[in-house]
Amino acid sequence: MGLPASSDEFDCVWAEWMAGGGNVLEAEIHETIKKTAHLLDMTDGTHASWHDGRLGVLVVFDSYDVASVLSAWEAAEGGNLMALTHIMEWLKGFINFVDYCVTEADPGPEELFEDQ
Repeated sequence: MGLPASSDEFDCVWAEWMAGGGNVLEAEIHETIKKTAHLLDMTDGTHASWHDGRLGVLVVFDSYDVASVLSAWEAAEGGNLMALTHIMEWLKGFINFVDYCVTEADPGPEELFEDQ
């Protein structure tokens, strides 16, 4: 079967495909997205999602990041100001990320911000 020659022909082929099972597939995909949109997947990296008025945040570290943060934390506890600066910069980035989620992304229910 070749490609349709015109948009009318395409529309006809598309309508036949949708009637022959495409509508069912479309509905299944839509339901799956609705049911799983709030799930956080490590393969997507660090990200967040609002669900039922709660913000879920997934922070993904590779082995270098884990070692770097933990090492800096330990050094900061020992009084190393450079390591403390490293930790504070990481926290600043994380807080900026959360702030973006609250101010720019879909925050969920309006009552979330009533007390602010």
